[in-house]
Amino acid sequence: MTHAKLLSAVLLVATLTDGAPHTHANFSAPHGNVLSRDVIPVVYTPGADLLELHYDHAPDPDDGYSAVLDRAILETAFGCGNSYVGTTLKVTGTYGYQMRHSNNPNTFRPGSYAVMNAAWKNCGGYLDAHDDWTGSVKAAAAQWRKTIQKGNKIFIKEGGMSDFTAS
Repeated sequence: MTHAKLLSAVLLVATLTDGAPHTHANFSAPHGNVLSRDVIPVVYTPGADLLELHYDHAPDPDDGYSAVLDRAILETAFGCGNSYVGTTLKVTGTYGYQMRHSNNPNTFRPGSYAVMNAAWKNCGGYLDAHDDWTGSVKAAAAQWRKTIQKGNKIFIKEGGMSDFTAS
């Protein structure tokens, strides 16, 4: 399996997050890095398509593990500093409106900055939606606009309630 096929498989699995079992899915890779689940094709073009990785880091620690594993997968597939760095956007603090405006807004794990710095600081950096929600949304929107204007696609791995993506 090529690295592009592996990453496409990871992206495909990451998009099947509606909670329903997907044991009936027909996963195949008949043409290059194309994978399909039933009739939904997923084609990821490294260095062209935008891969956006969201980490809520609230209230549980699972996103810390995800950040480290995402980095390991991408670096193994493409190496840090190669074309994926410019087309991968990492965002921490993507927890939703309910957590942001609840009676207990202190659910963000500040220790997650150490994990994000270790995983991404020297490999393209990351946006901080916890400290700067508006600025992070604007920066992500600019990257989306640039990607779409080039005719490329955007793949998002959610972490949080999808409020960041909806913004």
